[in-house]
Amino acid sequence: MKTLRLPISLLIIGLLAFCVVRLAYTQVSYFPTISDFGSASFLKVPTSAGAAPTASGRIAYDSTANTFVGGVNDATKTFATADSVTQQGAYNNSGANPEIVAGANGLIISSLSSTTRSLQLLNAAKTDGLLLYHDATLGAQIATKLPSNTTIRCDTNQNCVFRDVENSCDILTIDPDAASPNAAWTYTCAGTKPLKSVYFDAAALSTDGTNCVAPVEATLNAGPKTWTFTCADNAASIFYGKVTMPDSWDAGTLTYELNVWHGTTETITFAGDFDCQCRGDGEVPSSTWGTVQAADVSITTANQVEHQTTAATTCTGTCAAGDQLFWRYVVDAATFSANAANTKVLGVKMEYSISSVSD
Repeated sequence: MKTLRLPISLLIIGLLAFCVVRLAYTQVSYFPTISDFGSASFLKVPTSAGAAPTASGRIAYDSTANTFVGGVNDATKTFATADSVTQQGAYNNSGANPEIVAGANGLIISSLSSTTRSLQLLNAAKTDGLLLYHDATLGAQIATKLPSNTTIRCDTNQNCVFRDVENSCDILTIDPDAASPNAAWTYTCAGTKPLKSVYFDAAALSTDGTNCVAPVEATLNAGPKTWTFTCADNAASIFYGKVTMPDSWDAGTLTYELNVWHGTTETITFAGDFDCQCRGDGEVPSSTWGTVQAADVSITTANQVEHQTTAATTCTGTCAAGDQLFWRYVVDAATFSANAANTKVLGVKMEYSISSVSD
């Protein structure tokens, strides 16, 4: 039997090669126990152009997109970093980049100031959707990426409500399940209910016939011809109006605006008071009227149309939408100027508030 004799140098080289292979295998493929990288300056991952690992648990760095990527359930996912959202906002905008921070009551996204610097809720193609931002002049804005119709949903069995937070009331409530259009669109904030008006021309008014004479046609300052009447300086001077109130009326107070015209220059007052009563189906009109409110018109210049509006007027009776409303104007002889008997009444505008968009 022959003995194989190798030079000591060759044995050393072979041993070193084995150690290198073993070390490489241990570092790259197998960590039998928990490995501590706490003293390392950095941890390097595989880097390549277009890196896209799909197997779960694998990570890499895509040097083309300059992003970290990882495999999750046979799909490639891109890792988001804190500054990647900010940088995204800078691609199409100038000025301060949007910032995302954690606030005491939720996530805060700041510096969103226009349609191009906005929080965008888009479709899959990123061609259309909702834009949210704050305009320095107009305040909070909701816009669409493309000019298009915007739909506000009222979910099944739910109402859509526009609420006044400052005054703790609902400006408008939309109830798609309501029994009628009147009930479907309702206003409840007293200070923001829409106002409506009815105009009573002089020709449509009833007079007492003696002190306030019957309406006749007259020409004003050689101009328009219209129906007018005059009233004497007498507490028995009265004229009347009536109207069936719409189903949208909130049954609240009313105001009356008296419109008159005087043909000469003098300082006079056409003075009197409005009051009213409500009567519903089966109820009886009477001589009982509500609290009076003054409408005293001051006149100083010839040929001018003059207006005067009352304070809020409450009618007697239990008022309700759809009621017949009667009103009257009674001359206040103590304040009425003698020459105001030449003043021509043109008509009366009555204003009221509504509780629904629809009758």
